Amino acid sequence: MTGKNLTEKKPLEELKALKQRVIELEALAAAHPADEKSNQFENGQKYKAAFESANDGMLLIDKKGGIIDVNKRIKDFSGYAREELIGKNIASLVQMMTKKSLALTQSNFLKRLVGVNIPPYEVEMIIKNGESAIIEISAQPVMENDKIVGDLVILRDVTKRKLTEEAAKESEQNFRSLMDNSAMGIRIRDADEHVVYANQTLLNIFGYENIDELRASPPQDHYTPASYAGYLQRKEKLLRGEPVSNTLEVDIIRKDGTIRCLQVFGKSLLWNGKMQTQTFYNDITERKQAAEALSTIEQNLRNSLDNLPMGFRITDVDNNTLYLNQAFLNIFGYENIDEVKTNPPLKHYTAESYAEYLQRKQKLLRGKPRQERVEVDIVRKDGVIRHLQLSTGELVWNGKKQFQTLYNDITETRKAEMALIKSEQNLKEAQRLGGIGCWELDITTGEVEWSDEFYRLYERDKTLGPRNPDEETKFYSPEQNKMFSE
Repeated sequence: MTGKNLTEKKPLEELKALKQRVIELEALAAAHPADEKSNQFENGQKYKAAFESANDGMLLIDKKGGIIDVNKRIKDFSGYAREELIGKNIASLVQMMTKKSLALTQSNFLKRLVGVNIPPYEVEMIIKNGESAIIEISAQPVMENDKIVGDLVILRDVTKRKLTEEAAKESEQNFRSLMDNSAMGIRIRDADEHVVYANQTLLNIFGYENIDELRASPPQDHYTPASYAGYLQRKEKLLRGEPVSNTLEVDIIRKDGTIRCLQVFGKSLLWNGKMQTQTFYNDITERKQAAEALSTIEQNLRNSLDNLPMGFRITDVDNNTLYLNQAFLNIFGYENIDEVKTNPPLKHYTAESYAEYLQRKQKLLRGKPRQERVEVDIVRKDGVIRHLQLSTGELVWNGKKQFQTLYNDITETRKAEMALIKSEQNLKEAQRLGGIGCWELDITTGEVEWSDEFYRLYERDKTLGPRNPDEETKFYSPEQNKMFSE
């Protein structure tokens, strides 16, 4: 039974109880005629007490529509006092009701006078302060000698109830509109697994034409074998009373044969006055594919970094190590990543390189740009000093911006450079001691380069550079110049 039916029943019951009490009082008076005057007074008092103590407004109307009596509750919600209403005909209450409501009230009054049963109905009343109220009217004819002589009318202010019902209706309409237009598929089913609602998005996800197809072939019928097996396992757990996750991912096969990945989660809700089960279906196929593609890219990157001949390290903003490759471990002599976390690279810097690091850090704190490439010297675990070239930058790792550092061990390159410099110095010294000079010709550019001893032999200032070909011929005999030209 709905709340409205309960509301309609209550005034009728009160009215019937009041009428019954009047009948009992009349019967009691008839049974004791000697005390007729006394009984009439007593009965009148009791009737008046019941009339006045009623929770709802009450009016006693004669068969011509004249108001004989009203109780005090009338004034509470209408603002009109007893003396303003008694003696007036209901047809004249134009200031208390809208034209439509007054016409309905008169019509129902006339029907009751001829014995027509009128169920409770609602009218719009204009209370004395000008505001409007919704009033529910319940009435029963008053009988005397088996004839209808008037009406006993109960008025109940249902304004708040109506506003609540309208707000609930509007809320339900908004809720339904949200579901109808949701980007996620939504299904509502009852305790017997019957589908009572499905939005268009759900039909589109599965490829259903209409809700009847959904009822004939429920979502689990479209699960892939692996997802269906998981569905059966969850169902068995529920039968055993074991908890299951409220959110899961399933793969389905649409009517057109395509496979979609869905995120499914459910909850209970009140629908049409009953607790039902609401299930949401979020199509995450594209997101899943994008995540898998990103995972593949990251794995390929990781594989490339793992095999990179140079050391590579990724850190977060707090300089915590997130990744490093084997080449990095080899450069520093680390055994594993745990050693790096407890004994970070900075602790291996030479005193001079660490001082330079602190200078660079101070510059960063003052807003100076970061040096993307620096050179440092480190002391390995075995005590060997290595010379490294560091290149820094940013990258996205596991979906977040992190920092990368490339460690290029240029120790051997630096040794070769130093050896070359030493060799060149030794060559110059040997040429000086032996009085031997040399020159080189770049055949692509035609440029000539002399050694220091060659300048001395020619007694030429080094700042003037090598002689040009025309000047050079002056130092050779005609036969030698002829030979060079040939």
